[in-house]
Amino acid sequence: MRIICDAPGQTCNRLWTYVSSVAQCIAEKKKMVILFFDWTIEDFPNLLHCPFIYFPLWNKWYLERGNGWNNYKGLTWKITHDKRWDKIFKFLGCTKGWSTRTDARYLSLTKKELQNIFRPKVGHLTLYSNDEGTNTYYKEIIPGYQDYREVLTIHKQTFFDEYGHKGTADKWKDCRPQDSFLDWQFDNVSIPKQSYAMNSLTRGWKQILFEHIGSKLYMLRFKDGKLEKKESLYAHFQHRPFMKDQVKDYDHFLITPGNIIDFPNHFTMPKLRFYSRKRELMTKYYQWKDRVLWKIGKGHIR
Repeated sequence: MRIICDAPGQTCNRLWTYVSSVAQCIAEKKKMVILFFDWTIEDFPNLLHCPFIYFPLWNKWYLERGNGWNNYKGLTWKITHDKRWDKIFKFLGCTKGWSTRTDARYLSLTKKELQNIFRPKVGHLTLYSNDEGTNTYYKEIIPGYQDYREVLTIHKQTFFDEYGHKGTADKWKDCRPQDSFLDWQFDNVSIPKQSYAMNSLTRGWKQILFEHIGSKLYMLRFKDGKLEKKESLYAHFQHRPFMKDQVKDYDHFLITPGNIIDFPNHFTMPKLRFYSRKRELMTKYYQWKDRVLWKIGKGHIR
C-alpha cells in the first residue's frame, strides 16, 4: 500500500503528482491512501470514489459545515510543513506525491485507466498549437520571466502557467502577442445570486444566451430591440448544477440560464427574448438561499 501525505494545494499541482503512484498501484494491484487533499477533489469523482484509492479524512458533512474546510486546511497545512511530522510520516512509511512524480515506469501501460480515473466533471482549459515551437517554448530563457529549471527544482508554488506571475503565460502574452488571443473571447458567466439571467462578467454583455452551431459558439443578446451575436472561444458556467441537458441535436443547440436545449426553429425571436428575460425573482431566490445556507453553517452555494 502506498500512503501519500503531501500538503493541500492547487488542484493541477497536486493531481499530476499522484499519477505515477496511481499508475504503479494499478499495475501492481496495490491499494493507495491519500491523507490530505484539496477541496476541488470533488471535481474528480472517479478519483474520489476509485475502489483502490482511499481518502480516510474525507467527510463531506464535516467539511461543508460552518468553517470546516478552513479548519481542515489550516490543520493539514501546519502538519505537512512541520519537520517533526515529516519524520513521523517517514517512519510510518508515508511518501509525498512530489517525490514520486518522475517515476514513469507504468504510465504507458496504464494510460487508459489513468484517463478514466482523472477525468474531471468540470474544469478549465487552455488551447495551444501542438507543434515543436509551442511544446518547447516554456524552456526558452528570457530575462525578467521565470526560469523553468528553477521552477522544477524548488519546493514552493510558482504559478508558472498562470498570468500575473511572470511565468510562461505572461511570456506568451508579452513576447509572442501575434500568437495569443489578446481579444478576450472568454465569457465568465454570472453566478445565480449575482444574476440568474446570464451576464458575461468578462465582456460586459447582459441577459445573454449561447448558441452552439457546428464547431462555433456564439454569445447572443438583444440590444435596442435587435439581436446581436458575438463569437465566444470558451464559456464558464459557475454555480449552475441545476442546468439540464435536453438536447437532441448536438449540431445546433441553445444554452439558457436553466437548460441546454435544441435551438428553436419556430417562433425563434420570441423564444429567444423569453429565454433571455431578466429573471429578477430567481436572482432574489438564490440570494436568499445562499444567505440561509450560510446562517445555518452549511457554507455558500457552490
